[in-house]
Formats: sequence, C-alpha cells, structure tokens
Amino acid sequence: MKMRRILFMPKEIKTALCEDCDDEVTYKVIKRKGLHMIGGNVPVEVELNYGICDRCGRLLNPAEFNISNDIILYDEYRRIVGLLTSEDIKRIRNKRGMSQVELARFIHCGEKNIARYERGTVQDPVFDYLIRLVDDDKMFEIMKKLNEKVNYHYEPNKKEPSQSQ
Repeated sequence: MKMRRILFMPKEIKTALCEDCDDEVTYKVIKRKGLHMIGGNVPVEVELNYGICDRCGRLLNPAEFNISNDIILYDEYRRIVGLLTSEDIKRIRNKRGMSQVELARFIHCGEKNIARYERGTVQDPVFDYLIRLVDDDKMFEIMKKLNEKVNYHYEPNKKEPSQSQ
C-alpha cells in the first residue's frame, strides 16, 4: 500500500506598515462597523476589513483591503441613493454576453468606465439609467437599432464590436 504524503502550506504572513511601531508588522484581520459620510451628506454604515497590529494593537488599513472595502462602501451608498451596484452591473453585462468594453461602447461611455463601475467607482446617474435600459429586453432591442443608426453594430458572438467606416 502506497502512503500518500500530505503537505501543509504555511499560511501567508500578512504585513503592513504600523505608524506607531514605525515598522512593517504582522497583523490580525478584523471586521469593524463604522459610519462614513459619502459626498459630504450621505451617511453610510458598513462593516469593513481592517488589520490590528500584532505588536501594539493599532488599527491598520492594509492596502490589500482598499478595493474590497471600497466596493462594500460604495455599493451600500449606491443602494441608499438608488443606483445599480457593481454586482448589478456585472449581472446585466453578463446577461447580454458583453465584455466591459463592449458595454461601454454600447452605451457610449468611456471604454474603461464599466471596469471602474464594477470595481467600486460610483457611476453617473445617466449611465446608470442607460445600463438599466440594457437590462430591459425591449429597450435593449431599441438601443441596438439606435446604435446601428450611428454606425455602431453590436455583435454578441465577436470579441469586439465592429465599427462601420
């Protein structure tokens, strides 16, 4: 009978700069609920990830949490003000079989905007409205016809949409 050898990989040690210790330190991950003001006047209460310095106990904000915390914070803000969340935008884009660039071109916004919206940047209400229209089957067909009038032809089976000259 062959014996199998199981290897256990050590946990990745996470470090961050602690200003109190003036050094790169290890930390424990915690979740902490807090109230944040967005846009100066919209209170948003969410639970975000932070680190606690293993040496002195100072609250740390490691860079690894920046994107995930932003998505959590700004998605809650979007819910409060009635905008689509980053997951809503991904769902709509995937429903239509579009890449981020294809959706951006389809609604005539900057090619990197959809990627930004899906990573947490809050979209302008006008683009939020256009993305909602893409979600609606009847409106999507109307938008395709309107796009054809301005020489933009959406072809879902291709990697990139074709542009007429």
